[in-house]
Amino acid sequence: MALLALGAGCGGTRSTASTARRVNQTHVELQLILKAKERSPRLTVGQATCPPDVTARTGESFECSVEIEGRPARYRVTIAEILGNQAQYEFRPLQAIIDLSTVTDFLRSRLDERWRTAAIDCGQAKLRLADIGATIECTVFDGASTRYIQAVVEDRDGAVSLRER
Repeated sequence: MALLALGAGCGGTRSTASTARRVNQTHVELQLILKAKERSPRLTVGQATCPPDVTARTGESFECSVEIEGRPARYRVTIAEILGNQAQYEFRPLQAIIDLSTVTDFLRSRLDERWRTAAIDCGQAKLRLADIGATIECTVFDGASTRYIQAVVEDRDGAVSLRER
């Protein structure tokens, strides 16, 4: 969960009975891009898309997406707090965003000394969008023997556990 203070996070005029304040769509999209880059620094992050005309109201939620390695990663955005023309947003991915290079690094760190220099293959893609409980199949080859290890997605933050098959 991330809370970000956004200057000019809400657009429009003061809320009245006939005019509700709106979320500044462009500003939220830029913050989502920054959040995605912070969460996945080794991956290429592209454009974000959020819906227009979201009412700026504490507790209001809406869905946005951001391109990561050319694939749309969906986020639930919730307005946590509004103070004047500033808002705090909470950004939560709807699926785990898995950088496979971090899975490979994690797997290598858990191998005993004999296997530390082995070749590890967890697939060709750099990114995996996965639900909790999904598995990522990896092979570890030391030149003579092969081990088959699964990385199991534990949460939407991308934590994985390892189990050998």
